[in-house]
Amino acid sequence: MKLISFGDSFVEGLIKDPYENSVEERDKICFTRKLVKRSKYLDSYKNFGLRGIGNLAISYKVYKYVENYDYKNSFLLVCWSGLDRESVYCEKRDEYEIFQGERTQQPIFQTNILASGIHNYLKSKQIPHLFTSSFTPFYLFHNKDTIPQKYIIGNINKANSLFDIIGKRFNKKIAPNGNYTTSHADFNVPKTDLIAGCLHPTGKGHSLIASTLALYIDNFISKEVLDK
Repeated sequence: MKLISFGDSFVEGLIKDPYENSVEERDKICFTRKLVKRSKYLDSYKNFGLRGIGNLAISYKVYKYVENYDYKNSFLLVCWSGLDRESVYCEKRDEYEIFQGERTQQPIFQTNILASGIHNYLKSKQIPHLFTSSFTPFYLFHNKDTIPQKYIIGNINKANSLFDIIGKRFNKKIAPNGNYTTSHADFNVPKTDLIAGCLHPTGKGHSLIASTLALYIDNFISKEVLDK
């Protein structure tokens, strides 16, 4: 199966410290590429991760991909970004772009509605998919009545973001460091070889993310795709 991933800089593979890595370096270290090597069922990938992107923009990228490309024999991994990231629509480019102005949406409500809508849209197309999040655990915005646990990576009631993986607190019940509804840049975490100075995953961090996610993806494919 082909892995199609959507998300922000965590998905893209961006590292800004001690220097900003190139597009080629991002592709080399990103967990999307590494997932293909670790999964029993994935054999290729396409990465739509983009730095600074918000959840409205991510949702629209998913929608546009499904409407315009062949998604047969594909698995979609949607990684939600920070809840505070605003987007504005650019008609000329037919994209939602980063918007730095005054907030126009209630962030938890918007992300809940977007995630629920994309989940039901993908289900209607019978496209296998899983959700994760860069640095906001699902218990802050998830509605269990609209998205079942089986579509979410990690325990929905515990710390289950990508940042929680590299912070060695994945699937733990913890009091979060910093404000989870804003940016990972607010988190107070010790420096390790998994977390770069810019608080993005290092190459080793991406490897740990890939190993963690591969178990969930392979389990989902074996139970929800191959058994049907």
